[in-house]
Amino acid sequence: ANYHKGEAFPFQLLIFLFTHNYLNTLMEFKNYLSRLYRDFPNDFNLHNRLDPDSDSKELYEDLTNIFFSRKSLGDIGCISAEVKAQQYGTAPEYYTIFIDNDDILLSPDYIGPSKYWAHKAHLSDNEIMDFLMISREIGGHIVFPRGTRPVPTVNQARGGEKGYFDRFDLTLFAIKSWFECRRETRLSEAIEGSKKWFNRFRNFNHFISFFKLEMFLTPDGEVLDLVNSDLVQGKAVVLMTEQISIPQKHDEYQRFVENSNLLIKKRTKLLVYGTENLSSN
Repeated sequence: ANYHKGEAFPFQLLIFLFTHNYLNTLMEFKNYLSRLYRDFPNDFNLHNRLDPDSDSKELYEDLTNIFFSRKSLGDIGCISAEVKAQQYGTAPEYYTIFIDNDDILLSPDYIGPSKYWAHKAHLSDNEIMDFLMISREIGGHIVFPRGTRPVPTVNQARGGEKGYFDRFDLTLFAIKSWFECRRETRLSEAIEGSKKWFNRFRNFNHFISFFKLEMFLTPDGEVLDLVNSDLVQGKAVVLMTEQISIPQKHDEYQRFVENSNLLIKKRTKLLVYGTENLSSN
């Protein structure tokens, strides 16, 4: 609609501009790690740091605003989503996303490169800080259900040597395998333990579109291998089996970082602006 001076400002356009500006103000250049510190980077210690996944109420609220609008909730058969603080005894306060009161409890999970495995591959502190400045933006996060012991959560099961070294490509491969009933994976027990949540999605493609993860797949819907691809150079390798490994050498891990952050940056643009094709400054 065109607006001319003296006319009533179109209500729908007003809502669009408000929402667009709100989201830009809310998330543009927002890094959820650095925002936990008053004087970043002067009061930041890479080896003893706060974790946005547990400490950033702002991250919980932004993820809730992005993914759990009334329309999106209806798409997965849910009614409400609310961020609440919880505390047990004298333990530190933490946050949870409550879906339909307390029917499903969710928390953020970081999907970017691991600082721990980066150090193991001899990346410097500066190199790690550089990738965290991209991967700890909104596009580097998703939500998964909190678990009930003794069954591990997806977040727990995908970490470390007994899991997927925190690789998100392998995580997506396992979720795809579960939806398609193709094979057992290291995440099968955790996903099955959270099937009340995963059953909200009609299929794997629905899960991908709901969380705006299309860039992690090929046009044919296969999961990209973030270790063996070289996306910067246009080389895309498909993850066809549960090939569990993590690069041990500096340059190989750095390529994994570049692959991951290329996709995370696209997802951040998509979540904030509605398109992944904006040029970077």
